[in-house]
Amino acid sequence: MNTNKVRYQAIDFFRGCGLLMIFINHIPNNPWSWFMPTWLGFTDAADLFVFCSGLVVAIAYGRYYENKGYWQGVLKTSSRCFQLYIVHLSVILIYFALTVLAQFLTGIDYPAGAHMDYFFRAPFDAIKYLLELKYIPNYLGILPMYIIMLSILPIIIAVSRIHRSLVLIISLAIYSAMYQWDLHFIGDPEAGWPWFFNPFGWQLLFFLAYTIGAGWIPYPKESKPVLIACIVFCLIAAPLSYDLLHEYVPFLADWRKLIQPALHKTPCAPLRIIYALAAAYILRWWSVRHSDFFNQRFANWLTITGQYSLPVFATSSLLSFIAFVIIQEINSAMIPTLIINIIGCLLLIGLAHILHKRKQAVNYRNYPEIAPIDATQHTI
Repeated sequence: MNTNKVRYQAIDFFRGCGLLMIFINHIPNNPWSWFMPTWLGFTDAADLFVFCSGLVVAIAYGRYYENKGYWQGVLKTSSRCFQLYIVHLSVILIYFALTVLAQFLTGIDYPAGAHMDYFFRAPFDAIKYLLELKYIPNYLGILPMYIIMLSILPIIIAVSRIHRSLVLIISLAIYSAMYQWDLHFIGDPEAGWPWFFNPFGWQLLFFLAYTIGAGWIPYPKESKPVLIACIVFCLIAAPLSYDLLHEYVPFLADWRKLIQPALHKTPCAPLRIIYALAAAYILRWWSVRHSDFFNQRFANWLTITGQYSLPVFATSSLLSFIAFVIIQEINSAMIPTLIINIIGCLLLIGLAHILHKRKQAVNYRNYPEIAPIDATQHTI
């Protein structure tokens, strides 16, 4: 099988997995979130999603800049940033309406729990800061961070034309400056809390993936010692990351506290990046050797889900709250909760497939001589 096609399928497959895990992990009081593999490592679904998105942006936008020219690339990037901005605002407003409806139906103050009661206390300030991305409610911080990544992409492209090595040098400098001078954006104008995903930190993971996807950094050659080192590192991380185990093995909790500063999620701390690179090396090694896996029906479902990440993520943000309300009403019983998780995942997969079929139909009507698009077709 073509190696590039396997790589593209693998990226979308794992991004699809990340989207479903984000949905499950964003349901508060969800007992099944403890069974996610993201609890067995130093990273979680957000890291997986950002890393895969960096690869996809390199493949899609990098080629566009090369084929269409720099300024056409800037226009395309700007258009996408505006689209992401509109989707972010729309999700927040719909989410707010859902919290109000849930409060009306159950009597529980869901707006306060979602940190959306600010709309009641100071509606004009809330709208103002919302538009300025200075007010970001709980669980809705990924898109603003992603907007920042894409908005500086034209600068990265321009810098790369001077010398490609400057991209990571500048990225590392920004990352270091974040720690040195506490660089951050405000996400709560009342309490002064920063964005949960600090773009000054997460940009390093994103642009590491971008430089790999663009071919500016070659994929590391296959090496058994490197593979073993990555596997050992990930195995060591598992017991240190699984909080439920710490109740029975106290010294693991003590070790976790020692390394916690290097694992902090908000700045995308160093150990998270190292773990993400180690996991990526293992997954790429596995993907190349098991390329037939991505042709299986189940794998194809997740691959298509990863291709439509924006509508799937936006919908998952709303579905996770709806699932939370339902779980609250059934007292978090394991089997009913499992059914809710499965239904939510199937709805997201179904949404992606509907969009995929629609896109195939449009392409076929416009270009009937061209075969339907395959898994190497990316939408970001």
